[in-house]
Amino acid sequence: MDLDCGELKIDPKKRRCDFVLACDEHLIAPIELKRGDVELAQVAEQLTEGGRIADQWLSRDDALQVRFRPVVVYRGRFNRPPKGRKPTAKEKVEFCGRLYEIKAIRSGAPLRKALSGA
Repeated sequence: MDLDCGELKIDPKKRRCDFVLACDEHLIAPIELKRGDVELAQVAEQLTEGGRIADQWLSRDDALQVRFRPVVVYRGRFNRPPKGRKPTAKEKVEFCGRLYEIKAIRSGAPLRKALSGA
C-alpha cells in the first residue's frame, strides 16, 4: 500500500514511511525508501507511523498475531550502530506496544532478505 495515495486520506503533513506491505494475514512490513544517507531515528519515526496506520486496519486479535518487520531500503550510507551497541529506543520501531529493530537492505537487494526471520 502506497501511503502517499490520496484515497487513504492520511494527513500529508504527517511524517510516515513510503509503503506498508501486507503479506497474507501474518506479516506487516512498513517500508521506507532512502536515496541518501540513513538517519535511524528519523526512519524509525516514519516506520512507526506506517505501523500505526497499518494497526488501524487490523482487529486487536490480528495485531497481536501478526509478524512485524520494519524495513529501510537505502542507496547512500547506512550508519549502523557500532559493533556491540544495540539500537536505542529512538532507533527502533514501536508496533502494538513492542519495539522492533529496523532491517536495512541496500537498494537492489531482494526484499525477501529483509523479511526473512520476521
